[in-house]
Amino acid sequence: MLREVTPDDSRDIQRINNTELNEGCTLADTTSYLTTLLKDPHQHVLRVSVDPLTDQVLAYLHAELLTFTYTQPMFIITTLAVSGAYDYDKHASALLTSLLNLARRRRMTTVRLGFIPDPATTAFWTQAGFTPQSHGLWDCIL
Repeated sequence: MLREVTPDDSRDIQRINNTELNEGCTLADTTSYLTTLLKDPHQHVLRVSVDPLTDQVLAYLHAELLTFTYTQPMFIITTLAVSGAYDYDKHASALLTSLLNLARRRRMTTVRLGFIPDPATTAFWTQAGFTPQSHGLWDCIL
């Protein structure tokens, strides 16, 4: 089940950050960062995939709206992380699909990865329609 992030998700997001992304972030810092990001829902898209029985966060996505003077606005995905005990493709696909649909509703033409995919997830991003660009990042043209 997908839903918007709430401040109550801080503990689960901190756990995913520390185990899957090797970030050493404290719970207080994670809560502070989330609280700040959640104040601007037009600028930051924060969604989670949760276990419908326990409401435990299994995966999360953070994307930020980028605006330019030379091209249309786009989302840049800064984080898409799935707890290692769960199916990466299933949860990542659901979160990514929700973001791509939001981008289409906002009439965007591009969603960009804010990171270079690691070898373990390259096939996932390729199947999702992302391709490497000359600037080194990967774009999905909608």
